[in-house]
Amino acid sequence: MRRPKISVIIPVYRAEKFLYRCLNSILTQTFTDFEVLLIDDGSPDRSGEICEEYAKKDARIRVFHKENGGVSSARNVGLREVKGDWIMFVDSDDTVDADYIEHYYLSVKDDVQLVLGRIDIPQKEIIHQEESVISNSELVHFVIEHKVLNFSAPFCKIFNRQIIVDNDILFPIGVHMGEDGIFFTRYLNNINILKVIDYCGYNYNRHTDSLSQRYYAFKEEWECYVLWRAEVERFVHDYLDDNPSINKMKCVWSLRIGETFHRCLQAIYRYTEDNLSIREQVQLLKSIPDKDAKEYGLYFKPLNCYNSMYKWLFMHKFFIPYVIMGRIDKIVRKFYKKEV
Repeated sequence: MRRPKISVIIPVYRAEKFLYRCLNSILTQTFTDFEVLLIDDGSPDRSGEICEEYAKKDARIRVFHKENGGVSSARNVGLREVKGDWIMFVDSDDTVDADYIEHYYLSVKDDVQLVLGRIDIPQKEIIHQEESVISNSELVHFVIEHKVLNFSAPFCKIFNRQIIVDNDILFPIGVHMGEDGIFFTRYLNNINILKVIDYCGYNYNRHTDSLSQRYYAFKEEWECYVLWRAEVERFVHDYLDDNPSINKMKCVWSLRIGETFHRCLQAIYRYTEDNLSIREQVQLLKSIPDKDAKEYGLYFKPLNCYNSMYKWLFMHKFFIPYVIMGRIDKIVRKFYKKEV
């Protein structure tokens, strides 16, 4: 089989309501030299059947069925099986404009290793940038100044397959939140030229079952924080060595690490399935290393008074009031959800 220019990886799980429109938007692209890898992650609905239905219609589609293991494991199957020179990701509940693939592929020129598009998602900072090529230390500066890691999902981007293969860049397994950011930062750690374009073309479908709305057990959330922080520290290392006047930790915490740490604290009371006692929740708060807690106090800036109160309680080690406030918050949120 001839190598296609583009490989589009689509993880599929419980997507029967959205999958038809997603695949139709892919198969009507103005650019046609691509393959689609549909990774059925053990879907209990008709998603797997729909994948096979489309594969019979179009030879560019390849289907892989696997036991349920999460979106990271599904995307990793795709990364190991791709044949294209360049890789794009689409989620099965989203759609793309007709010129989506063409626009990103035509932007790959002059040794560019990553194309970063505009993000058009409500409640997200939109990166509006004139088309430009950014390299070396300017790349790190751009990511910091424009808060690129605030949206590190793999769509609205095109990745070089060879860079991923040569550096064994995969999505982390066992991490249910922030896996996109870890993968993206790992990729950034292995390139020195990116291109920014003022184009989106991606239609994001945010719904109530979205992963970003869920919280997981503290241990899992903390693992995400540790992994992502390590990648971010590596990313800014060389840049900060050349700029000794810049506060390294302040820089690191500005790149989503503050939000990720704060989310770990929230998970202690928002995760609904472990039924921890007040004493157990307090012990989790006490288990947080002093070094991380100190940096959180210095560099994390809460976006509202509500989170500022949580931060104040935590930094003053008022752990019992912190947990009680969290439990009240959990009850209110549950009641509000029922009312809505």
